[in-house]
Amino acid sequence: MRSVALAAIVACAVVMLADGRRVRATNLCLVNNGGCSPAATCTMLPSGVRQCQCKAGFTGNGVVCTDVDECRANNGGCSTDAICTNTLGSRACTCRPGFAGDGLTCKDVDECRTNNGGCSPNAICTNSPGHRTCACRPGFSGNGIRCDDVNECLLNNGGCSPNAVCTNTMGSRTCACKRGFTGNGVKCTQ
Repeated sequence: MRSVALAAIVACAVVMLADGRRVRATNLCLVNNGGCSPAATCTMLPSGVRQCQCKAGFTGNGVVCTDVDECRANNGGCSTDAICTNTLGSRACTCRPGFAGDGLTCKDVDECRTNNGGCSPNAICTNSPGHRTCACRPGFSGNGIRCDDVNECLLNNGGCSPNAVCTNTMGSRTCACKRGFTGNGVKCTQ
């Protein structure tokens, strides 16, 4: 909490000017905000007494006004997908990363719609509220940001027949029966 107060309080209707002259003030609020806090409104009542009232966003007796932390309750009225930052007399709402809007309303940004969300071209980008995930497509391995081709032929001849030649291709493999055998490469007969 921050307090805003004046060091000197005008207590009477006589005011000393900068040149040393004393004058009678008919409106105490015109000089030094009537001794009220700068965060208060000074009002002259018909009785000739000044009244100090803290402005919105502040609390106190008007002579001393303390900032209210609006963010402490209900995220300050900001969206649940926003960060509330207390400011002097108010608050600011800023959408969290992965969201866009004015802070009072924040909508999910579909990161996958632009440049595959930063994922590898050989990955599937999946949008979730506030973020995205990248997963390599079948036939590729890696962290989703970088996906390298898997050489399927290195393990069990890539699922091809023992009587077939396995050829690695980008993201897959092909099977071709060896000379003297016929079939689709996965099954080869003589």
